[in-house]
Amino acid sequence: MRHIPIFLLCLLLPLSAAAADDTITSSNKITNFRNSGAVQYQIETYEGLRMLRKTWDDKAYAIWVEQGFKGDLQALALAAMLCKAEETQPSGGRWIRLKSDKPPAPICPVPAKFWEDSLVSLLGEGEGYFLLGLFGMEILEHDPFKRMEAYKVPVEEHMLRSARTGHANGMYGAWLTGEDREGKDFTPPRHLPDVPVLPEKYRPKLPSFESRFWLTQAAHAGNIYAMILLAEGYRGIPAPVEPDAEKMKYYYEMGAAHGSSACAIVLGQQYVRGKILPQDCSKAVYYHSIGSLLNKDANSKEKDQLLVLKERLIEGALAFDDEVVVTKSCLTEAEAERAVAESKPAFAAAKAARDKERAAHDALYNAARQKLPALKAAYEQAIIENAKNK
Repeated sequence: MRHIPIFLLCLLLPLSAAAADDTITSSNKITNFRNSGAVQYQIETYEGLRMLRKTWDDKAYAIWVEQGFKGDLQALALAAMLCKAEETQPSGGRWIRLKSDKPPAPICPVPAKFWEDSLVSLLGEGEGYFLLGLFGMEILEHDPFKRMEAYKVPVEEHMLRSARTGHANGMYGAWLTGEDREGKDFTPPRHLPDVPVLPEKYRPKLPSFESRFWLTQAAHAGNIYAMILLAEGYRGIPAPVEPDAEKMKYYYEMGAAHGSSACAIVLGQQYVRGKILPQDCSKAVYYHSIGSLLNKDANSKEKDQLLVLKERLIEGALAFDDEVVVTKSCLTEAEAERAVAESKPAFAAAKAARDKERAAHDALYNAARQKLPALKAAYEQAIIENAKNK
C-alpha cells in the first residue's frame, strides 16, 4: 500500500473537520484521503481498537457489533474486516492469552461475507466496498500481529470493486493499494468517463497505465486528494519535467471548486510566483480570498494571511520560503478590493458543492441506519443457522 506524501497531508489538513469532544481522530495517515478528512471514531468504537492491540480480538468484535447496531457503520466495517482476517490467518493471540493447546472458539459467529454483503446492501456497492477497504487499512494499523497478507488482498479487492462503480474515494483507494498490480491486462470499464490519463512522465513512480488511470478518474469523480496529485504532477512535482501550466491550473481550479482551500491558496501562490503561470497579483488575491473563506472556520489565521498578502503586493515586497517573488508594486488597493469581491460568488459555489456532498453522504448513512433493526434480526438468525451447520 502506498504512503501519502507528508507535504500533501499538510496541504489538505484544512479540509478536516475539528474532532468533536466525543470522537477520536485516527492517527493512520494513509487513510486520510477522503474529502471530509481523517477518520473520526466514536470513543466506544475506538475502544475496540484498543482491545485488538491487547489481543482481545473477541472483545473488539463484540464492541464493534454492539456499536454498529447502535448506528456506527464504521464499526460494522471493522467487524467485517476482522472476521475476514481471522478466516484467512487467525491471529493466535487468544491461544497465548488463554494458554490453550486447542484453538479457541471462532471470534465471528457468522462468516465475513455476511457483514460484507450487509454493508453493500445498506450503502450500495460503491460506498459499501469502499468502507470495507478503508477500515481494512485502518485495522491493520492496530493489529498487534501486523497480518499484512490477511488484510492486503481483501482491501485491494474491495477498493477495486468500489472503483469500478465510479466511486471517487474507491478509485483513489484502487490507486493507493495497487502498487503490486502491473496493469498489463487492465481494460478500463466502458461506463467510466473518457478523460485524458495523466502521462507517465509526470508521475514516473506510477509506471502502469492502470495506476494513472484510477488516479485520474478519482480526480474527475470528485476526490480532492487526486486533484492535488494531478495538479502537482503537471506542475513537475515530483518529476523534474517541463510543467503543463494549463493542466496544473485546471486541476487546482477543480479542487477549489470542490471546496479545497489548499487548492485555491496554492493556485494563488502560483500567480504570485510568475514562473509557471504569468504573474497576476489580482488573481493571486482572488484565489487566496477563496481559500481564506473556505478555511475560515478551521484556521482563523487565513484571514490575517490574506491581509498580509494584499499589503505586500501593494507595497511591492513579498517572499515565499526565503525566495523574493515581488520586488515592486503589482496591485492597487482598488484592484485588491475588486478581486476579493469577485471571489465571493466562487466561494459560495464551492461551499455549496462541499455542503451538497456532505448532505448526500449524511442522507445515505441515515437511510442505512433505518435498516439496522432488520439487519440485527438477520444477524441473530444467521448465528442460529451457522451453528446448525457445524
